[in-house]
Amino acid sequence: MAWTDPKTWNTNELVTAANLNIHIRDNLKHYADTRYLSLPLNSAYYDSTIMSGFLTSATIEAAANDGLGSALAYIPYQRITFPDSGTTGVAWTFHVPHDYGGSPVLYFRAYNEGNNISDDKSGVFVAYVAGIDNPADISMLPTLSGVETGTNTGSLDTLLGVGLGQIYPYPGYITLTNTGGLAAGATAGLYLLRTPAAAGDTLAEDVGIIDVWLEYSPLVS
Repeated sequence: MAWTDPKTWNTNELVTAANLNIHIRDNLKHYADTRYLSLPLNSAYYDSTIMSGFLTSATIEAAANDGLGSALAYIPYQRITFPDSGTTGVAWTFHVPHDYGGSPVLYFRAYNEGNNISDDKSGVFVAYVAGIDNPADISMLPTLSGVETGTNTGSLDTLLGVGLGQIYPYPGYITLTNTGGLAAGATAGLYLLRTPAAAGDTLAEDVGIIDVWLEYSPLVS
């Protein structure tokens, strides 16, 4: 269930069933129907043997304590830098929560490390997630050369323009459409990649990721 910004009511305004259903019922249902799983940046990895056939590693940086600019000068953070060249990426292995019921969406917070931009840009991140509990599924992850061309990924995303050294104001997201073997209790693998040459890419700058999480629908019994 999608979230809708709550309505601001006017004095003596007639309250309708449609208003209540959208702004109260559906928004409460959004929280009841949505779960989140954080994917810590320090658990991302790159294997030069099995992954170098189709991408190079994004830079997994150590945690820093100098903040994300003067406004947040004392908040520690960690980031993964994806340059504006080549195809770079990292991977995660994680445990699928026991209440996982489907509809996965990968969310991320992006940080402008490149040129100043003043208008919206088409993002360049693609992702693939799959359960790897079965032997047939394990063989999929190291050989996903199709990830580079976007044939086995979610969709590209649009990032709102911000200046150098600023966080993009809204999280990016990728609806994950190929979730082979992903099920409650499984071990799963996730790729997150950037291909600047991808169709529709207008970002033209280095970008960092400072937060990654998976949104999903709970299992209904």
